[in-house]
Amino acid sequence: MKKWFPILSSLILLAGLTLGTWWVVQTQRPPGAMTPLEAQGMDMTVMKPPRGAFPVSTEEVQPRPFLPSVAYPATFRAYNEEVLRARITGRLMETRVYPGDRVQSGQLLALIEPEEYQALAQGAAGGLQMALAEQREALSMVQEADAALQAAKARLQQTQAELDEAQQMLRVAEAELRTAQAQLEQTETEIRAARAEVEFWQAESERQNALLQKGFVSKRDAQAAETRLKQARESLQAAQAAYRSQQSRVEQLQANREAMRARIQRAQSALEAAEREVQSATARQQAAQARLQRAQAQIQAEQGKTRAAQLQVTYTRIVALNPGVITERLTEPGTLVQPGTPIFRLQNTTRIRVQAKVAEQDATRIRVGYPVWIRRYAEPNRVYAARVSAIFREADPNTRTMIVEAILPNSDGRLSVGEYAEMRIGLRGDSRSALTVLQRALQYDEHQRPYVWVVEKVHRHTHQPTTYYCTMHPQIEQNEPGICPICKMELVPKEQPADYIARRRYVKVGLSDGERTEILEGLKAGDQVITFGFANLVEGDPVFPTEWTTRGPRQINPPQFQPSTPSHGGHGH
Repeated sequence: MKKWFPILSSLILLAGLTLGTWWVVQTQRPPGAMTPLEAQGMDMTVMKPPRGAFPVSTEEVQPRPFLPSVAYPATFRAYNEEVLRARITGRLMETRVYPGDRVQSGQLLALIEPEEYQALAQGAAGGLQMALAEQREALSMVQEADAALQAAKARLQQTQAELDEAQQMLRVAEAELRTAQAQLEQTETEIRAARAEVEFWQAESERQNALLQKGFVSKRDAQAAETRLKQARESLQAAQAAYRSQQSRVEQLQANREAMRARIQRAQSALEAAEREVQSATARQQAAQARLQRAQAQIQAEQGKTRAAQLQVTYTRIVALNPGVITERLTEPGTLVQPGTPIFRLQNTTRIRVQAKVAEQDATRIRVGYPVWIRRYAEPNRVYAARVSAIFREADPNTRTMIVEAILPNSDGRLSVGEYAEMRIGLRGDSRSALTVLQRALQYDEHQRPYVWVVEKVHRHTHQPTTYYCTMHPQIEQNEPGICPICKMELVPKEQPADYIARRRYVKVGLSDGERTEILEGLKAGDQVITFGFANLVEGDPVFPTEWTTRGPRQINPPQFQPSTPSHGGHGH
């Protein structure tokens, strides 16, 4: 008996434990809890969660100002980089700046030995003074020659006037002589007529006297003939006197004509002498002008030498042509430099060139003057606005890109050469009204067709009863709340009512600005586009708009449906 007692005790204890366990499982386990055997034997694929409304964030589509743009990485480059080089031969005496120093335009940077070039400049200045003295002497000669030439020309004009006057007087004298000679010939004709008259009345008087002596005529007739003879003789004497007077006048006029001819010859001789004097004065003037021109040419040559010598003296001072920063010293003091020897490298950073390599298809749409927005990686919250200043139209054969450049002011030195940034370039000169959606709202299907999710209003049918079911055993359904007879879990509505559903809307897109994309077709003003919460949507899913925060939707369930909190948790094991 004692041998079987331990065995019977153990069996009784085991049976008690089994009955206790069964009683606890049947009466004390929470609703929905399953034994390991039940859990292993259950088909989990039949479990269906209730179809609820998805929280989404929406945006109403409205025409708004839109300026499409493209963004590319950009690099900051110096507006101008120059290597300051020696322009003369000499020893570099000293340098006055170091790499990293900011310099201003005209600031002295280094010195080359100036003594030799200062001596050359002094010699060139002396040569210039000699040339100036020669110019003054030549100018005096030119002035004297000009005065002599003017005097000679005046005498020439006076002599020419005297010659013209003498020729005019000669013409007058010859006209008077011709008139006097004509009058002399007329007087000779009158003398011949008077002589004929005298001879006639001489013969007639002698004939009348002879007839008077014979008594054939009266004494009165004889006296009349004598009187007519006397008158004829007086007329002859008067004509002879007039002839002598006219002859004297002709001789006087002939003498006057010869005097005029002699005067003309003297005037012509004087004119020839004046012409020779003018020619001589002209030759002297030309010689003086040639000397003056040689002096002026010499002055120009000496001035060129002087400027060259002064420039060489200036070249002994290495100065900054533009403001900027010394980035490198290339030659040490004491070195003998030659023309072209680099001394400093200087970058002009008062303005910065921002350059981006832009894809060819985008670069062809960009024009000089289009807006540009630049965001530095070191300063992401600040945007610099500028305009496209240049486009290098020759594409890189390797990358098929073109360089687009904008210029930013940098007087405060805030921007650094070599810095990287993002350059957003406008594809138009100004903004235009367009329908746009947020870039994140735009999706693509497996065929790369663009679409967006939109929210559509639905009408809720309130007369239809709500169906309740068990999420663990979907076959358990009823029209009122209750408990699942299998797992003892509360029944939940099979479908949560919603006012909106999600619809996929295919669209035709235009250009983008990186944040928004232009919609050419597929949407109209007033459409509600889903911007957040569309990741797991399928066509026709119920949705409800809600505010979206950085942590997700502000509401998980639609405001009009708040299910009661279950009294028990999920399945336990």
